[in-house]
Amino acid sequence: MRILSFLGLLFSLPLCAYINQNNDVQLWTSAYYEQKLSDRVFLELANQYRIGNDMSELYFTYLQGIVSFKPTEGVLVAPGYRQTWQRTATQPWSLSYEPFVETILRKERGGARIELRNRVIYFMREVGANSWLWRGRLRWMRLEGRVRSYVSNEVFIDSRTGVEQDRIALGMFVPFIRHLRGDFYYMLRFRKQDNHWAHQHIVGLGLDLNF
Repeated sequence: MRILSFLGLLFSLPLCAYINQNNDVQLWTSAYYEQKLSDRVFLELANQYRIGNDMSELYFTYLQGIVSFKPTEGVLVAPGYRQTWQRTATQPWSLSYEPFVETILRKERGGARIELRNRVIYFMREVGANSWLWRGRLRWMRLEGRVRSYVSNEVFIDSRTGVEQDRIALGMFVPFIRHLRGDFYYMLRFRKQDNHWAHQHIVGLGLDLNF
């Protein structure tokens, strides 16, 4: 049913009056810096801004750091930390402190890569109760050619509220110059709000600096 909704809603983007309401059209901009520290250790820094209410109001931003370890080929284990600032249509800006750990399993075959990421996060919130969250993302990526297209699905399960998000994305990585590439995607996000599901349309623009 999610796939049918994705195909149907892709061509219908009506306007919305509030952040994260049904059919809200949003812009997410991201910047990533990745540094190889050794053959098996990698550092990643990230920053993101989310603009909602039909791309008119900033409501979310974060800073994030991850150190990834590659114990064997095709496996990454990565502890990290994210600090988030967010607001809603009715609540002012508040902070969230989010230590996490993730594992990534990758397999390449026939000019493509399939990747499974599992992330477990503990949320320590200024406003609201603390909780655990599991995020599971499955992504397929084409490796042939300069432009690398991908499709992904990610599910969020919160320890207090159960399944709270489902994200379906279509995108591409586009190289600009050596060490710099763009990430362009469309995401259909299903999000549970007050025990009701709403969906938002996300236009994503990212820059990835890699050394």
